[in-house]
Amino acid sequence: MEIIKIYDKNTIEHKKLELLKHAIDVLIFMFDLTITVEIKDVYFDIGQDWKWTTLIVHNTKEKSHNFDYQLLSPKQLENIIWGNAEIFASVYDEIKEYLLGKHYF
Repeated sequence: MEIIKIYDKNTIEHKKLELLKHAIDVLIFMFDLTITVEIKDVYFDIGQDWKWTTLIVHNTKEKSHNFDYQLLSPKQLENIIWGNAEIFASVYDEIKEYLLGKHYF
């Protein structure tokens, strides 16, 4: 199944992304991180015609969107969408470790 694609807001795939976003929002609140996260349809890579639905990180300390980035890799998105609860939790742990390691305090 192709993972790099647009997911309609009414699909189970989008709902799983929403669940991950809410979990990350709790992390942002608990650690007072200077970021926000949104679900957005974006181009997968510069110069590519592929768009996909993913999570975008905005650094609230920066005024420019040049510091925004896609949080998930295609493999992580695949695991979030098609994996079980244990795999979902494992991807969340990877993201948590990454964001806390970036020192957005």
